[in-house]
Amino acid sequence: MNRNRISVIFMLLTIGFLLSGCWKTQSQKESPYSSLVKTESTLIKVLYINNDKFYRDYGFWLKQGFPNIQFEVVSYEEAIKKNDKQLLFEIINKENPDLISIDHSIFEELIKRGMLIDLEPLMVRDQYNVGQFVQPVIEYLRHDGKGRLFGLTPIFNSRALFYNKTLFDRYQIPYPSERMTWLEVFDTAKRFPNHEVYGFEYPLSDFNPMILVNEILLTHGLSYWGPNSKKLVQSNPQFEAIMSKVINAYQEGYIYSSEHQDTETVNVAADASLEGMFLSGRAAMTYGNYYFLNDIEAARFNKSASFDWSLVPEPVDRDSKDSTYNYTLYDIFAIHSNVRNQDLAWEILKYIHSDQSAKNISLSANSGGLSTLQNYVTDKWGKSLSAFHQLHPKLDGEVKIPFNNDLAEAAKRATLDVLRGISSSKEAWNQISTVVEEQYVKRNEEAP
Repeated sequence: MNRNRISVIFMLLTIGFLLSGCWKTQSQKESPYSSLVKTESTLIKVLYINNDKFYRDYGFWLKQGFPNIQFEVVSYEEAIKKNDKQLLFEIINKENPDLISIDHSIFEELIKRGMLIDLEPLMVRDQYNVGQFVQPVIEYLRHDGKGRLFGLTPIFNSRALFYNKTLFDRYQIPYPSERMTWLEVFDTAKRFPNHEVYGFEYPLSDFNPMILVNEILLTHGLSYWGPNSKKLVQSNPQFEAIMSKVINAYQEGYIYSSEHQDTETVNVAADASLEGMFLSGRAAMTYGNYYFLNDIEAARFNKSASFDWSLVPEPVDRDSKDSTYNYTLYDIFAIHSNVRNQDLAWEILKYIHSDQSAKNISLSANSGGLSTLQNYVTDKWGKSLSAFHQLHPKLDGEVKIPFNNDLAEAAKRATLDVLRGISSSKEAWNQISTVVEEQYVKRNEEAP
């Protein structure tokens, strides 16, 4: 073997050792939790709606971050189907999960029952930066914990007012501004010539004017029933006034209605209504959540929409223009008070809310919401996303519109009769009020 060949072999061996060292260093960097996870499999039990959904939403990339952990899913799907909170609490007590993932409607109750640990001491110990999160989300979670954080969520959703800049420019109408009220939105919509385009479209797969009425009631913090459903409050004169305003807007044609179209518009609108007036460029404004951005870009990709657009925060109550009830928190992750390995559960929870996880969520077709990390809610397709998190959450109590199937059908029939000229708005509201009262009495009779 000549000297040159020996030199080459030595060089290759040296490079091999160096590469193996680099590979080991890189692997160590990618697995910062090795000190908490033994080489043998470690079990972590996670409360989630079901096993398949957990692995679609989080499990696949959690296994990449924690390869030695066996994630066992404790399903609470049966409790959801039965709408039975007590069954959910029984499942938690029986199965004793380490990590709990629930929606906002259950979160506060678990805190009150002492079933979740306070995350604040762990955050202080690890100098965990809560400032990286969208602050309205943290406000919401802290409110539930009476100023303390008992959980974090990687995803949230809210609403915005979308507008067609091309139509506004064509008709020389000022763009919508931030913190408009619903009355101001209606007044702006009215300025568009409704024989050519619609001023506003409220997207519905099944047309029901009462859905928009309820949306406006929610903005104003109004509900048919009082706090904890203990009082019937649907006699508030604002209710009928809001419904009359919505019905008039549909009748006058500046809000799109599949039931009430101007004869000059109906033929042109027939094809557009299949995907929506706004997406077809025939409505100046619409109302939607973050996922609606995907619908707009899909329409533009299919060349069914060629307009420029933008968005501002959703319509607000004139008496509280900086806040909204429309924040929705998905998958709040918390640590069970009977957790087996608190430090490991905390590391997993941090990983779920890390930069890498935010990237995974942003690429997932299942999320349907925005990342709660500020760095990932800046813009999309050249449009600022600040409209979705400018407003503060209203924290003076959750407003619930008890719009079940019976009430929805009654409201739909009553309001459509008004649009068709069969009855008046007052008669329609009286019909709806009767059903509301019946539902209220029935609910109180069934209450334990």
